[in-house]
Amino acid sequence: MLRIYFIFLIFFSFSSFAKWEGGYLSNDEKMSLYYDNESIDINFPLFRIWSLMDFKLPIENNIHSVKILTEYDCEKSQRRVINIVSYSENMAEGTIISEATASQDWGNFVQNKGSSSSNVFNTICGIK
Repeated sequence: MLRIYFIFLIFFSFSSFAKWEGGYLSNDEKMSLYYDNESIDINFPLFRIWSLMDFKLPIENNIHSVKILTEYDCEKSQRRVINIVSYSENMAEGTIISEATASQDWGNFVQNKGSSSSNVFNTICGIK
C-alpha cells in the first residue's frame, strides 16, 4: 500500500511540471484550453492526452483550473474522459480540490469550427 502511495505522489509531483501548449481561448472568452504534448500516449488510432481548462474567473467551489485526461479515437471522431482533477489556482497549481476517475462511454466528437476543444482535437489528430 505504501508503494502505491509513493507512485501516486511521484505521478502528481511530476504532473505539475507539465509543458502546457495551445492556449485556445473559448468562444465566450471565459477559459483557455491547453494540452500537454509530452503526456501523449499513442496507440493509433487512439490517443490519450492531458488537457487543461484554465478559467479567467473561478467556477463552482472556487475552482481555477481543471486537468482532464481524455482519450480520442481519431478515425471514428470520438472521445471519452478518463480522469478529472480540479485545482485551487490557475494552470493546475495550488491544492487539488477534487479528483474523479470517469467511466464515460465513447461519444461522437462534434466539430464546432474555431472552438477550443475542436482546436485541441484537430491538433492531436493531425487535422488541418
